[in-house]
Amino acid sequence: ERTEVVMMICFFLAVFQIRETQQLLTPPLYTKGLVVRRALNSFETLVPETAIKDTTLSDAIELSLAHQAKKWDGMAVCSAIRAVAKSKGEPGRRLILAIETVCLQGRRELRPGVRETSKAAWALATLYARGYLKNNAESRRALAATAIRFREIGSNSTAREAATCAWAFARAKNLLPGNSAKRCVSEALERLLEIKVWLAQDAANAAWACAVVHVENGLARRILARSKQLLQEQFYTFAPQGLANLVWAETQLSLDQGIADIVALRVAELVAKGQFQPRSVAEVAWSLATRCKRQDAMSLDSSDHIYFQALTKFWATHEIDKTSYAARDIAACAWALMTSRHDDANALRGLAEAALAAPLQAWSPQAASNLLWAMSSSVAGPKWPRLYTQLGQVILKSRHCTSTDLASLAWALAAAGIRDDNLIFNHLIPKFATDHALNVDGRCHATMASALAFFYATEDNAAQEAFDAIARHAKLDTFDARELAVTAQAFYDCRDGPTRVSAPLFLASVGSTLSQRFLNQNPERLPIRNLVQLAAIFASARQLVLDADTLVNQLADLALRDEDHLLPVYRLTLCRALLITNRPRHPLLQTTDKQLASRLRDTTATVLLPAPRDQKLTFFDDDHPQASDFESGSPLQLAPPSGFASEEELSYPSSQSIDSTYSVEVLGVLQYDNLFEMNSDNSDHPQDLTITPTDNNSPPPGISRPRLPP
Repeated sequence: ERTEVVMMICFFLAVFQIRETQQLLTPPLYTKGLVVRRALNSFETLVPETAIKDTTLSDAIELSLAHQAKKWDGMAVCSAIRAVAKSKGEPGRRLILAIETVCLQGRRELRPGVRETSKAAWALATLYARGYLKNNAESRRALAATAIRFREIGSNSTAREAATCAWAFARAKNLLPGNSAKRCVSEALERLLEIKVWLAQDAANAAWACAVVHVENGLARRILARSKQLLQEQFYTFAPQGLANLVWAETQLSLDQGIADIVALRVAELVAKGQFQPRSVAEVAWSLATRCKRQDAMSLDSSDHIYFQALTKFWATHEIDKTSYAARDIAACAWALMTSRHDDANALRGLAEAALAAPLQAWSPQAASNLLWAMSSSVAGPKWPRLYTQLGQVILKSRHCTSTDLASLAWALAAAGIRDDNLIFNHLIPKFATDHALNVDGRCHATMASALAFFYATEDNAAQEAFDAIARHAKLDTFDARELAVTAQAFYDCRDGPTRVSAPLFLASVGSTLSQRFLNQNPERLPIRNLVQLAAIFASARQLVLDADTLVNQLADLALRDEDHLLPVYRLTLCRALLITNRPRHPLLQTTDKQLASRLRDTTATVLLPAPRDQKLTFFDDDHPQASDFESGSPLQLAPPSGFASEEELSYPSSQSIDSTYSVEVLGVLQYDNLFEMNSDNSDHPQDLTITPTDNNSPPPGISRPRLPP
């Protein structure tokens, strides 16, 4: 009765925003246990009309704490902070300090019970997630006080209270020092496992907390096993958000307990009819797509396939209202469909129309770049120039735009073949060159360089500003082999345009880095695909780089160490590079394979020594690298219930001439989780790129971008 009185009064004040004085929150309302009717009947006498002034619930609580602090017990303080959180207000400093006082320093009989403690922990975590609570010493001590109090009395908690505390400590993990969040969550979950009866929300909160702080696998498995059992017995008691949390947690923990299969099969029909919560649709889609990508992007489980078929059907059906889908939900669905290889033109049209109908202010740079990535990766769907222009402006005008967002936008425009000179010259290049080039990693430098090279390889224009910024600021000693190869290819391709001045010096720097970091120290970190690509680049650029011939010879020697695993397509390319650099007697040119020997003779006959300046190497078009050479990555991480987070997937388009038999592989980039929580992954990330023949019957794993025009 006492708790109900307090909560009734607090909510009454919060909902109606009563203009009260310090007389309103008098001690009897918190300490005497008035019944609800008496409290409401006394309302008129507690607020004299002549004393009313404008104030908020937090102000009223602060006034009462200032004058009557000693009369506030644990229950009153915890109920007050929960009321402030429910009213989406900002708590006062005295209230935050009072939590620590009542939990640790007050008289034992006035300290909050386990129910009130869980309410206070939930309120603090919620306020922190919404930005109303700062990460300062007072907030950290308040949350730590609730954790200590729960440790003292948690053995008497119910399943709801234990799960709520676990969720709160995970949600506000940054307020707890060191590994304290993981320890506090684990203690709450151990208590939860001792309780026989769980509700659906308890299972969802517990699984989510497990994934956020990454508890030990043994504990996580037990939580997921109990959650699966409850899911099988009481599936329809779970809210859509709870189902999404369970699937997300299983994916984040990389523990296949069968939860995703159950959820995917049972909600597929609801998804197809548009009868499932939009945010939950997006989060389940992200989780299933991430799981498919980790296992094998080419083989989906039947449950995953059924879910994505339903999702495709939903977006392809024009009669279903989709206005309830937020921008990040649209982006997440698009990414999931493309990651799972459900490339359907009608579904992508529905996604594009929904994206165009959404208000521009609803788009974050993360969501915009993810959607453009998905649209550009599609082969079946049409391109929407207006969508690229609008979302491109959102990315470029946002204060939260990152270098990854800029690189992703550049790649999307190149992959879609949409050349918007106004967007690129007036916004993208200046923003990249002046604000981001100095602190950009190798992945973003490589993506930006290759995207600009695709459009402006032979033109003298503003793209030179971006290439000059890359040449000045790129820290080549931090690049991996793939990033070195892609960036070098872009500078070489633009040697008659934007990089006419910078290409020789930059390629020489790449050669020096290649020798020092890979050839001399860590040759095992140079994948064969990148090795071959670099050999082709330096053979073609031998007139720009003094020691190009030596580099090609060293790369061929390194490839010879693992000759048994050297694919014919790579061997032929290396042989041609050796011939161009005057190395006709290299052991790599000797073979007992008659077919290969014939190809080598044909190659020798077609190679001019010395090579003309415009001669360029490409891979031969009859052999395809094995599927094991390819990997996939994640551009998005979701972390319910706080939302999506994470790192975008970037790929490198190539600017060299490509006929209709060639395509560029999309390269995965590991998150950031989140990311958002990006991905997130998270997780939720590296790979290689090269120009490879396209085999329509057996495409490699991962998302392939559409073929670039010649």
